[in-house]
Amino acid sequence: MTASERVDLIFRESYGKVLAYLLARSFDLLRSEDAVSAAFAAALMEWNDALPPNPEAWLCRVALHRVIDIERRERRITPLESLAETADPNEPEDPTMLPDERLRLFFLCTHPAIAAEIQTPLMLQLVLGMSAESMSELFLLPAATLGQRLVRAKRKIRDAQILPELPNAEEFQQRLPAVLQAIYGLYCRDWGTTEPTEAMDLARSLVIASEGDPEAMGLFALLLFCESRRTVVRDVYIPLSQQDPSDWDQEMISSAEQLLQAAAARKSPGRFQLEAAIQSAHVQRAFTGSPSFAQIARLYEALITMAPTTSNRLGHVAATLEANGPEAALALLSRIELTEPYLPYEAVSAHVALRLNDLTAVRKHAEAARALSKDPKTAAYWAEMIQTIQNP
Repeated sequence: MTASERVDLIFRESYGKVLAYLLARSFDLLRSEDAVSAAFAAALMEWNDALPPNPEAWLCRVALHRVIDIERRERRITPLESLAETADPNEPEDPTMLPDERLRLFFLCTHPAIAAEIQTPLMLQLVLGMSAESMSELFLLPAATLGQRLVRAKRKIRDAQILPELPNAEEFQQRLPAVLQAIYGLYCRDWGTTEPTEAMDLARSLVIASEGDPEAMGLFALLLFCESRRTVVRDVYIPLSQQDPSDWDQEMISSAEQLLQAAAARKSPGRFQLEAAIQSAHVQRAFTGSPSFAQIARLYEALITMAPTTSNRLGHVAATLEANGPEAALALLSRIELTEPYLPYEAVSAHVALRLNDLTAVRKHAEAARALSKDPKTAAYWAEMIQTIQNP
């Protein structure tokens, strides 16, 4: 692994922890972001030969010095300077503090003063270091537009002096959905390229922090269902309908089912419980030979009433294709309008066109899907479909 690859991996895992470390010491958000970026840039230059014994502690120390230098230049230095003088370069004051502070950072981004539509992108950027460019497809917004909204939100946090702290019980429940969405966004980002350990750890921690909130359990169950199939598509992309259920991780499935049942017992249905229930219905193919697509379509209909996202509407189209045929699926697909290219839309459109035997449309959508695929395995799948159409 090259130095750049090592730093990139640690960046994914540690960005939010280091930023939270600075914010916990009452530093300004925008200055802290600059300091964290400078620390990672320094790591890229200095970690050529070997990693320090504790990379996160090294980053915390370098970022801390950087933000103090900024404060000093602006004649705003505080007694925190003494902290930089005495900090151990290989060990934060309390290593167990970092994950807890990261959770506080999630809830900082969901403060009522922050516009609801920017809360999830803000969490993904501040906690996970995602750029506006990498999030533009996820939120179907131009990167420039998303970037401007993020800057305005950060200025709001600075000007209103909003602190990274856990809310009280009532506010916790009100702000929890946005946190769940951000963790799910992290999982979706990492699923095709790397092991999504951060998302899994955060989902598990949130179940504990929320004292078994049904939606937190629903999200963790959803991720476990998805992870149970990871080994099947490790080397080559295989659509869910073509996978062999016997290859799925039965221990993860069992844990997911238990979580979903525990969530259902709370009798407070929500989006992530429904998404987990859809995955559970797919799992039934391991026992019955075929999932009930009619049931899955009904679950999607309920899900859309709670979260009418483009992704969920496309899931409804895919289930309808299997349950009621391509004409019914095409009717639903025609109602979906996009402002930006979107891989799942092209993928579902290609499969609907294939069932209608419209090879021209299949090729059009498959070529678009291949162009949008960032994962080489997925791109290879679409290339093979195009080749099959050209040489039946």
